[in-house]
Amino acid sequence: MDKKNYLIANIIPLIPLPPNSPDYFTYFTEIYLDKGSLVEIDFRKKKILGIIYEVKNVQQARKDLLEILPKIKKITKIVKEKTIINEDEFTFAKFLSSYFGFSFSSIFKFFFFPSKRFLDLNLKKEEKKKKRFFKINYFEKLNLKILRKKRSLIIIPEKSFAQEVEEILKEGKFSYRIFIPPWNKRKIEEISQELNKNEKIALIISKNLIFLPWKNIDQIVVYREGSFFYYDSFKKINFDYREIIKKLAEIKKLELTYIDSFPSLEKIKKLKIKPTLNLNIHILNSLEEALESLKNFSKIIIFFPQKVSSGVRCLNCFNLLQCPQCQSYLFFDKEKFFCFQCLKEIKIEKNECPFCFKPLEVSLKKIGVKTLYSYLKKNYAEVYFVEKKEKKFFKNMEKREKFILLGSLSLISGYLKHAEASYFFNFENFYLSPDPFLREKYLRILNFLKEKTKTIFLISSIRNPEWEKSFLKGDYPERLLKERELLRLNPFYQVIKLIKGSSDFYFLQNYMIKISKELKEKLKNQETEVLGPILSKPHKIKKRFFLEIILRSQKEDIKIREIVKEYGFEKIKINPLEI
Repeated sequence: MDKKNYLIANIIPLIPLPPNSPDYFTYFTEIYLDKGSLVEIDFRKKKILGIIYEVKNVQQARKDLLEILPKIKKITKIVKEKTIINEDEFTFAKFLSSYFGFSFSSIFKFFFFPSKRFLDLNLKKEEKKKKRFFKINYFEKLNLKILRKKRSLIIIPEKSFAQEVEEILKEGKFSYRIFIPPWNKRKIEEISQELNKNEKIALIISKNLIFLPWKNIDQIVVYREGSFFYYDSFKKINFDYREIIKKLAEIKKLELTYIDSFPSLEKIKKLKIKPTLNLNIHILNSLEEALESLKNFSKIIIFFPQKVSSGVRCLNCFNLLQCPQCQSYLFFDKEKFFCFQCLKEIKIEKNECPFCFKPLEVSLKKIGVKTLYSYLKKNYAEVYFVEKKEKKFFKNMEKREKFILLGSLSLISGYLKHAEASYFFNFENFYLSPDPFLREKYLRILNFLKEKTKTIFLISSIRNPEWEKSFLKGDYPERLLKERELLRLNPFYQVIKLIKGSSDFYFLQNYMIKISKELKEKLKNQETEVLGPILSKPHKIKKRFFLEIILRSQKEDIKIREIVKEYGFEKIKINPLEI
């Protein structure tokens, strides 16, 4: 190859690549190509598309590259000299590479979800840009004034919340388009065409579409910013979309507007927000009280975070079996009933329930939503167990005069309409759990139920007057922040969990101890603590054990790229919602 006649081109192949791939792949070309040009290359015995990252003269190439120059393949075809991939996209990809610990080339697959169709678009001349500045705004509710004369991306935490935003925009007679899953060819075509338009409208999009190369955007709106649905998992990485969105707005110099009455603790801390979040709640101490209370309402929501109610209970009438002498509740062990107060075995005559006199069928474990659903189904006509967020189902509920909806996170949906009362079961976990993230999650669910119902009941076997005052006063975000600061967790510290697994626990333990020691040495000058290894959650899946090393720093960004590259962790959790 005559070095004087050729240029070196570093190219990013437009196919999914593993996280530890090279940052780019080197080819040669006979003509100069701009950064972002679309070309065809021979890659692993296939013809694929690639994006030009940089072009250099042979003289500028590294010495080791010059030695293998004769083996470098030529770009087979120039597909398009101008695409809508520009410097902003490359800068964003560099941030993602550093943030996730993935190679630069593997990150580019984010930009091509759900399709590469937009590569066919011709780059239009962007409107004369006004001087833009990155700016953060905050509002409790979506205000149409902030959308006027702007092209805005409204990001929703979960697709059902598109309906809430749509209703607000419809009422204000504001132009909008919605792009949420499921995807089909028509939707993909519409998204592709919308990327490069200038029309001043609101674009309601699912959070994963933020990776596409949107042009001519004036503002990004993060709707329901405090929602835990913004924390998501992508293969090897668990991460918070809000951090990604903020960085994108900084790179593109856009206005970033947060909408939520209960924003994330990070925003409360950094923006010095004092939200008004008083909760007027009623405490019920037992399942029996809750079942009696249901009779007072027609439209009811029952939220179950976990299984509830211990003891031995008849599954026909739902009464707890009691000791005939001291009236204490019975427990079951080794096919016998015991009273721990009387310290003796209690015999149940004729294997018959003493309350309903039917053949005794007992629940020996904690009762969950399905068990309660079976019981309520026998006593009420309109009882529904909500397992999926189906728009059609919730739409049908609007027409009904009576209903009882039971479920867990499937009830936290933009499709859910108003009811008369809501019941939050097993709330004692709020007081008993050592996990501050669980407490925050419960409070966010309560605030959601507050929007949907006038009356909220907490079913808890434990009372805590201090927290109950805090609910009523609405100052519990301050308590949550103090707790996080004391435990040295986000938003006061950046926390990263590095997880590795093996079927040989002792090998895994020794290997992770070795990694932990090496990381402590490498990071000692970077104000980063290295903790562990400790058992991960879950610590065992099938026959494989999992351990984790925790990195903690007051710096906002811990550089994990080289760490991941060297040790190949199976899972990385960035500021996880767990202790």
